[in-house]
Amino acid sequence: MHVNNLNMRSFSTLLLLVLASTVSLAQTIQLSFKESKDTVKRKNEDYIHAVTLVMDSVKIPKDSLPLYTVNIKADMSKSTLPASEYSLNFNTTTLDKIGKEYTFYISFKKDTIPDRDRKIALNLELSKNGKPAAVNMATNNLNREIVVEGYKTLNRYNYL
Repeated sequence: MHVNNLNMRSFSTLLLLVLASTVSLAQTIQLSFKESKDTVKRKNEDYIHAVTLVMDSVKIPKDSLPLYTVNIKADMSKSTLPASEYSLNFNTTTLDKIGKEYTFYISFKKDTIPDRDRKIALNLELSKNGKPAAVNMATNNLNREIVVEGYKTLNRYNYL
């Protein structure tokens, strides 16, 4: 009887561990950029552009949402617009503050050198306790490319 009781406890413990790991794997978030690509026309004056994050569904316990941190960073290896030409006005926030949509802004400085297009590559990052979050993001839209068209001046007979 003692052996069966021990086997039953081992089986119960194993089942509990399997269920706990299944629950953690089932954590899913649909958080993404609203659009994956956008075009901004720079001008000879400063300009502010809105960027929106969308959260369609969250399958994480609500009391755990403040533990997840959302951050947006420019990928300088893919961006061709120097960081000195714009400022990303995004403060790191937590999932409980995102809601259905969350808008942040990019401020562009005026374009002093016309006739050139650049781009900014943005990455959406989700972390928990300072480490990359082990959740299924359930979306492919974690990156955003913003094409920044240069301010174009008229040159000789271009206006005809």
